[in-house]
Amino acid sequence: MDYPPVSVVMPVKNEERHLAESVRHVLGQDYPGPFELVLAVGPSADRTEPIARDLAAADPRITVVANPSGRIPAALNAAVRAACRIRSEERSSV
Repeated sequence: MDYPPVSVVMPVKNEERHLAESVRHVLGQDYPGPFELVLAVGPSADRTEPIARDLAAADPRITVVANPSGRIPAALNAAVRAACRIRSEERSSV
């Protein structure tokens, strides 16, 4: 059975303490199909952005997008746009 690709979007801002654990739990899911995690990083006062970039560098399923406004609706829109672009690129390379 073919499982459709799934994109998990996560708006994050000032999540230095919890980001790595949250990402670990998302990536630990046992969904048998392809999936990606898109982190929409807002302007944080802590190390959220460098942590997100390090996580993305360590796992190709993670993408980081900017959310300069820091607002959740903007984060969700940016993450969904990125997920659609990634899927579109995957389809064209097949």
